[in-house]
Parts: sequence; structure tokens; C-alpha cells
Amino acid sequence: MLTRPSKFRDADTSKFTGSPSKQQETFRKLLCAIFSRPYDIGHVYDLQVMTKHAEYYCCLPIVSHSLWGPLVNSPKFVPSIGQSPCLTLIAACKLRHKQLFKDSFIHSLGPWKNPRYKQLEELKELKLFAMAEAAHIKMCAKLLEVQQGMVDIFADAEDCFKDTGKTMVDLADQAFDNNHKVLLPRYYRLCHDHDYKSEKGAAAVKKLLGPLLKKNLVLDKSKNSSGQGEFRDFFLSYQVNSYPWDDSQIDW
Repeated sequence: MLTRPSKFRDADTSKFTGSPSKQQETFRKLLCAIFSRPYDIGHVYDLQVMTKHAEYYCCLPIVSHSLWGPLVNSPKFVPSIGQSPCLTLIAACKLRHKQLFKDSFIHSLGPWKNPRYKQLEELKELKLFAMAEAAHIKMCAKLLEVQQGMVDIFADAEDCFKDTGKTMVDLADQAFDNNHKVLLPRYYRLCHDHDYKSEKGAAAVKKLLGPLLKKNLVLDKSKNSSGQGEFRDFFLSYQVNSYPWDDSQIDW
């Protein structure tokens, strides 16, 4: 028999500082999930509150299974994931919703210059923090390989890339942030998409940078990928091959 988590027992409601109307609205949506009624999610904050309700009433699996409708039919929800990816990642983990977990995880690892996953350590989510830290270190290793490949193109020992290397160096001027520092994802995107004179050079650059710039966000339907638009300083090619929960559990 499911029992309410101990941290919720005898809770002191006098210290509540949130919005009563928001609590009521998210509770209504929780009931919609339980009774298979359609509902939408306007912002990731709604999901976070709803998840806390579901945890309290021991109905996390029901809410998790009901999420696909809101994910598809709530136009403001998915774009808001990037606003607080760590809190959304925590909610996705509690709900054990794999796709929401994947997208939130990728968002939390950006921007590259100041990845937000570090907040997970402050939030005492050490398991999630370790998972994100490992992904970040793995990306650093990939970048070292890419840098070596770029040096080979710059050197052009076989003289088959013509001016490809020089052009790639010049493109760095177009990848500055407001502090005149080069944004790596933006720079790699410019290098990847440039129309080079040498076909061999263009092929070599695309082969080198293509996998790094792949977009593994599924819920986000925008046309922007790594190094573009709101993702100017994001790598979106991270992969999640395992999850921090036991898939064999039916109730949790």
C-alpha cells in the first residue's frame, strides 16, 4: 500500500508563501490527470507544483502517463523548459518521464560558458548532478578531439583543402558574445554551415562538426539547433542512455 512521503507528514502550512490560486489550478489539473480529462500546462512552474501535488497524493505514475497530451497541446510549455531546466529535470525524474527528462537534461547542460546543471549540487540532487557532470566531462573530451581535427585542417599538410582552414579562422570574428568572447557552439555552427571553395574541405568540416552539432531535443520543435538562435551557446547533442530510476517498478 502506498503511503505519503514522510517529509509531507504534519507539514506546517502557515509557512506557505506561494500563490493559492496557482495551487488550486494545478490541483485541478492533477484531478484531470487522474480522471483522464484533457488539460494543458502553461509553464514548467505549473508542472513543478503539479508534481509536488502528485507526490503528496501518491499518484506520480498517473500524472506521468497523462503528460503526453499536455506536452503536445501546450504551446507555451516546451519553450519554457529552458527557463528552469534543473527544476524541470527534478520533476521529470520524480515522474520518471523519459522524454521530458532527456530534454530537461540537455537544457541543463547549457549554456556552454556557464552550464546550469551546477545548480543541482546546490539543490542537493547529487545523483542528477553526478550524471550531468559526467556528461559535461564527456563533451569536453569530444571537443578536444574536434580541436585536433580542426588543427589538421588548418595545417592542410596535403594541400587539398585550399583556403578552408583560413576561412574557418576568419569565421571566429562572427561568433563573439557581448564580452567579445567566442561562443564555441556558434563558431562551430558557422564553420559547419559555411560554403567553402573546396568540396573536400567542406566535406571534412561537416564530417568533423556534424555529430557535435546534432540536435537531440525532441520536444522542442523550433528550427534552431546548436549554435543558432536561443541555442547560440548550447551543444544539444548530449545523449541519455540510462535513467536514475528502476524501470521495473510499477508504483513509486
